[in-house]
Amino acid sequence: MQNWADGYFTGSHYTYGYFDYLSPVQQRFALLLNGLECPPSDSPHHCELGFGQGVTLNVHSASNPGCYTGTDFTPDQAVFAAGLAARACNRSLRILDDSFADFHARKDLPQFDSISLHGIWSWVSDDNRRVIADIVRQRLKPGGILYLSYNCLPGWANIQPLQRLMELHDRFGGAGRKAEQRVDDALGFVRAVLSAQPAYAEAAGETLRKQLDALGGDKAYLAHEYLNRNWTAPYFSDVAQALADIRLEFGATSQILKRLDALHLTAAQRQMLTAIDNPILREQAQDYCINTRFRTDLFVRGAIRLTPEAQRIRLFRQQVVACVPARKISFTVSTHLGTFEPHDDQYAPVREALADDGGCAKTIGDIVEHAGRRGLDETRALRALLTLMGTGQVYACQPEADLDNVRERARRFNRTIAELALEDDHLHVLASPLTGAGISNIGRSERLFLLAIFDGIEDPVDFAWRSMKSIDASLVRDGQALQGDAQNLAYLREQYAAFQDDLLPVLEALQIT
Repeated sequence: MQNWADGYFTGSHYTYGYFDYLSPVQQRFALLLNGLECPPSDSPHHCELGFGQGVTLNVHSASNPGCYTGTDFTPDQAVFAAGLAARACNRSLRILDDSFADFHARKDLPQFDSISLHGIWSWVSDDNRRVIADIVRQRLKPGGILYLSYNCLPGWANIQPLQRLMELHDRFGGAGRKAEQRVDDALGFVRAVLSAQPAYAEAAGETLRKQLDALGGDKAYLAHEYLNRNWTAPYFSDVAQALADIRLEFGATSQILKRLDALHLTAAQRQMLTAIDNPILREQAQDYCINTRFRTDLFVRGAIRLTPEAQRIRLFRQQVVACVPARKISFTVSTHLGTFEPHDDQYAPVREALADDGGCAKTIGDIVEHAGRRGLDETRALRALLTLMGTGQVYACQPEADLDNVRERARRFNRTIAELALEDDHLHVLASPLTGAGISNIGRSERLFLLAIFDGIEDPVDFAWRSMKSIDASLVRDGQALQGDAQNLAYLREQYAAFQDDLLPVLEALQIT
């Protein structure tokens, strides 16, 4: 392990994932649900510390007004993020490869409206956590938002020993191997230990068995999660106290579903939590009820505390938009308590309201009013809408003035993503100027169709197939590679018909096309 890494795993690149919790628009909405308002400044500056490949950073810089600064001390990742920004001609994004200490020492940084760290808090040393706290203390504006996600207790209590075993095996026996082999070797060692039926495994029970089943996933993620020498899973209350020491207070969780208590808590648990006045104690007690293992928290340096009346006014004026086709909207939710499947027609008025006028953005007030005319009361209509927002099917929108400021920037980014489908298949996310967030899982064929649309090409299917042939790519159907022009073109025409029916109207509603 190189000294500059300070115990952080650098044996492989991080994943190319996108995380919408870091969007300033969605962060402000989550705070609004908790009765708090942190208005952005006229010239906002945002920061992401430890951005990985920089996909989320690029998406949000392309779709939100103002300027972004990000640092990640892995040079290859900083180069990738900067290259993506340069290709999209995004001059509002500054990419650095500073360590947190070097970033803290800089004299050329602005005051930030938001600072975001996804998972980093769990993966760095105590010294680096202190440096991060100093950065936040010095650089976050009054009224600013800190997004912090991290592994936590009590959810990690039974499986934390697995991480330590894997890290120790990698430390003493992983040198000289590729990252994937190191992960496989560490997993093999853990399974060998558990096959000897240690008392720990019996005590950990079902939680441990489920976690072992989950360890067959993305090797790049597993390497960064399980092979870090510096790794911690704190209690929420300890994180809240550390941030209180630098004058930040807990604002809200960014997980909207957790606002719907009935999905996560039994009646007895809800009654118990209602009797707790202290918000930190109540939040910590809820973690015990849910056995929370990962938190996505928003802390604020001062905020406007809204009256119930002011909160309702702002909530009902907030525009929202669906990011899935209306026919695919689902109100089914699975939590640790089980799967909740309301009758399809119970919340149908909410689905109808979202789909009206081609799926364009509407205020929450308009949706609730439409649902009321169809017999769905306000409480249930709001619950249905928040369920969709909590499951990533509906997003809050930003003000019209902000949308106008970023429309061209987002268009350049999205065209870049479409072009990159000709080179590799790493990036599957587009930036919506309407929501200040991304829409993920856009397939390669769909990105090529989109490139054809951007360039005014008459036959997107023919263009997509010629493009794929030029890079020796072929389509796969039911696990079998298609052969020849006829088979590939026929399948692409099926895909394009589905694209026109489902995805294209969504992209139009999100103002991506």
